[in-house]
Amino acid sequence: MKRVLIFTVFFPLVALVVFLLPGTLGKPLSLNLMLETLDIAYVAALVPALLCALVDWALAEKAIRLVGTTLVGVVIAESMGYFLWGGVAGLTSLLMAGLVGGLPAAFCSLVTTFVKRPLPPRTKM
Repeated sequence: MKRVLIFTVFFPLVALVVFLLPGTLGKPLSLNLMLETLDIAYVAALVPALLCALVDWALAEKAIRLVGTTLVGVVIAESMGYFLWGGVAGLTSLLMAGLVGGLPAAFCSLVTTFVKRPLPPRTKM
């Protein structure tokens, strides 16, 4: 249940940040722009987030969980881009779509790792 919640909350938010960053190079990321596009990001990224959570859960005990979840995120984002653009829109667009899907999937997979196994307590010196 935690895994689904983590992917549902963080995946669209991280995907939005990754999507908006190239357009804001040299300028700070506008909070107003993020708030205006956050609802669209959640609608567009909810199904990919849940599919990545499913793959992450299926690979939970395997060593390739992070790589598998990231690759599924990339494939889903590339497929959505291919469908929305009506074909290949260029190498830069394909790379960007892959990053928008892969980075949030990897981030959420890492967060579930740390939520599942918290860091050991610090000892006093």
